Amino acid sequence: MESLNFSVPIIAMPIHLDQAMNAKFLVEKGLAIEVTRDGGGRFSRTEIARAVEEAFSGKRSEALKMRVKDMSIRLKMKRREEMDNAAQELRKLCAEIEKV
Repeated sequence: MESLNFSVPIIAMPIHLDQAMNAKFLVEKGLAIEVTRDGGGRFSRTEIARAVEEAFSGKRSEALKMRVKDMSIRLKMKRREEMDNAAQELRKLCAEIEKV
């Protein structure tokens, strides 16, 4: 999720496959605003504008931005931990190779 990496709130417009499930999950976690479809199953300009405004200047925007920033920090810490673990495993492998 590149948006989360850069602390940018998500405007979810699910089209097909797993996107609807991902959008629902992100909305439930407070990381996204979903654009709802009209009665014909289409995304209207009005609804897209509403979602963008809500995400960036509406009542919920500050809470959304804070939640996204928090998640960005968590993702970066997790990635750093994983890289540290990978580096440690590489050191172990190199030490084993030197023994041979």
